[in-house]
Amino acid sequence: MSAKLSLSFNHLQHFLAIADQGSLRAAAESLGLSQPAVSKSLRALEASLGVPLINRDARGSSLTQYGKVLYARAKLIGNEVDRVTQEVREMAGIGRGKVTLGASAIPSLLLVPEAVARFRERFPEINIDFIGGMPSVLLPRLQDGSLDFVVGPKPGGPMAGSFHTTPLFKVPACLVVRKGHPLAKAKSLKDFVGAEWVLSSSAAQAESTLHASFAACKLPPANVVVRVESLLAAYSFVATTPYVGLLPYYSRNESLFLRNISYVEVPELVVIESYELFTREGAQPSAAAGKLIAHIKEQVKRMKRQAELQLA
Repeated sequence: MSAKLSLSFNHLQHFLAIADQGSLRAAAESLGLSQPAVSKSLRALEASLGVPLINRDARGSSLTQYGKVLYARAKLIGNEVDRVTQEVREMAGIGRGKVTLGASAIPSLLLVPEAVARFRERFPEINIDFIGGMPSVLLPRLQDGSLDFVVGPKPGGPMAGSFHTTPLFKVPACLVVRKGHPLAKAKSLKDFVGAEWVLSSSAAQAESTLHASFAACKLPPANVVVRVESLLAAYSFVATTPYVGLLPYYSRNESLFLRNISYVEVPELVVIESYELFTREGAQPSAAAGKLIAHIKEQVKRMKRQAELQLA
């Protein structure tokens, strides 16, 4: 007969603190406990599981292979406990609701602000925490429960985690150069042979389409010399250097960088980026998150209606 596991939420909290803080002493300070108490809790957790979770040496603490597996699960459990506690308190009228969402640059510019503003008009008691970034940064936080949902571009490859995705809108990606660039009036992809490129490292679909288009025209491969995570950094590179970019088309030109770039249309290259809403597979969004998701979808409908009117 196997030994019965004896785990408590306190054990998991203490383990997470050690992993996050990097040492028993720092974990104890963050928890407001003594170091011996945290050490005892860790020993009890390791004894219950029958495996070592933390490597301890003069440099601090690091996770064992077993600790890494437990950390991912414990992080999710901790975030879910926080979320359900907050949701129940909100339902009982003794606490404010909160939604934590993540979004990449284009949704942050075109979609999220107006959706959040309309949402807050209707639900002023619910606070919003917004985290900006690329899917490579945001999706792991969605997986561990730190985020309620994410809005961003569809990754070009497999995603590390189980997510449910809902298509929201599409944005064309265009060739961009700085104002006055010798290629600003180029008419064909062959004019860009030999050019040096800067691309967003998250836009795998755009990059693969770029290379496929060069190959289809029997041209040498595009010379990608810089990849950046930040869309703002990519626009900055294009606006201030001779590099050529392939970046999402953003029609509003109030930004300093956008005023300094030119969009170049060539018939051989057509790139459409799909932006989607990501939630964790099998996890029901909180009531507050569900309401904000509904407002984001409604804002997408408004965007599409405005685009149709502009084309009419």
